Amino acid sequence: MVGQEWSDKQYYSSSIEARQFPDYLSPEKAFGSMSLAETMQKPNTLQSSYQLASFFGRASYDYMGKYLFNATFRADGSSNFAKEHRWGYFPSAGAAWRISQEDFMQSVP
Repeated sequence: MVGQEWSDKQYYSSSIEARQFPDYLSPEKAFGSMSLAETMQKPNTLQSSYQLASFFGRASYDYMGKYLFNATFRADGSSNFAKEHRWGYFPSAGAAWRISQEDFMQSVP
C-alpha cells in the first residue's frame, strides 16, 4: 500500500481587549458593552498558514500462515518544522508468530 497526503491550512483571527469596566457591570454584561471600558487596546488581527505533505507506505508478508512481517514508512514535510529540518522520517517494523499453527501445538487443547 502507498499513499500521499497534502494539507494547506489558513487561519484568521481578530481580537480586542477592554479593561476597567464600571463596577455595576457583571462580566457577562461587560462583554456586550465594550464601549463602557475606560481602557481599550488597539484591535489585533492575525493571519497564519501552514502546509503539510506526507508520503507513506506499508508492506506485509505472510510466510506459511505462521510468520507475519510488516514494515511501514512515513515521511512528513511541514512548514512548521525548522527550515533546516523540514522533513521528518518515521519508519516502523513488526513481526508476529502464530504459535497456534505450529505442529507441536496441535496436541494442546
